[in-house]
Amino acid sequence: MAEVGEQLWLPFGREGVFALVADIERYPEFVPRYRESRILDRDGRRLAVEQVVGIGGALYRFRSWAELEPPRALWVRTTDFPFREMTVRWRFEPAGEGCRVALRMAFRLRLPLVSGPAGSLAGRAARQTLGAFEARAYELLGPGGGAA
Repeated sequence: MAEVGEQLWLPFGREGVFALVADIERYPEFVPRYRESRILDRDGRRLAVEQVVGIGGALYRFRSWAELEPPRALWVRTTDFPFREMTVRWRFEPAGEGCRVALRMAFRLRLPLVSGPAGSLAGRAARQTLGAFEARAYELLGPGGGAA
């Protein structure tokens, strides 16, 4: 299984950063590879989500479960195709005048042509995803941004 972790510090409160990550239906607006993302069902802090992502030049639709623990953590899990299994874990910790955001991704693909370089794919995906959320945080939470 390919597993990677990335982290960064942002000069924003963890509540605001958590809210950005928990807004799953907006991912296609700014997260690389996301084409669609919609919440199918809510059960308290657990969400059933359907997503469409691009992997290796093809689009894949899959369902996942997201578990929210505001404002500390968010987990996403699936075993739907194209994944044998996938887990994404976000953690948000207060750090000085901002928060530390940690992202850990672990997955195993069912696709033989893509599963070979899964480690480099996972690392690139984690960096791109975290970078997309960093840019979004500065856009929406920074000076003049639309959120507080």
